[in-house]
Amino acid sequence: AQEKAINDKIAQLKDEVETVSSIEDINKNVAELSGLSKELGNEDARVHTINTVIGLYNEVCKSMMVEVVENRPSHMAVRIVYKDRLITTSQKPVVKSDCAMSFDVKYVNGICNVNFDSSYCYPQDEPVIKITFKAGNSKISKDIRIMFK
Repeated sequence: AQEKAINDKIAQLKDEVETVSSIEDINKNVAELSGLSKELGNEDARVHTINTVIGLYNEVCKSMMVEVVENRPSHMAVRIVYKDRLITTSQKPVVKSDCAMSFDVKYVNGICNVNFDSSYCYPQDEPVIKITFKAGNSKISKDIRIMFK
């Protein structure tokens, strides 16, 4: 019965690769798979399957993109997408800029809203804000041009 439970769990976590909708769920599933792998030991043939499923989750993380939803003076909104699926997260992204400051990050319905002060930025410098999220071992980032009007 325990063997079937483990096999069912591996199958369930493999199926979830196609439907997972948050970075936290991906991290939780990969941790669960890693735990199963340690529990089973390298002699168990299922460890290869587990490593393959972990690889699938890592591919999802590498393939995620930051998509700009809104960009106007002192405000931008982004979301994380994988293929055509919205991926949510509760983590605060790393937000950097050479000139913008006073970043305020808030989530609304899976959309990451970033308000900022761009009074020290100049249009001719084509300034950007770099927004970076972490998913598994991958960093997902995008440089977004600051709008002035």
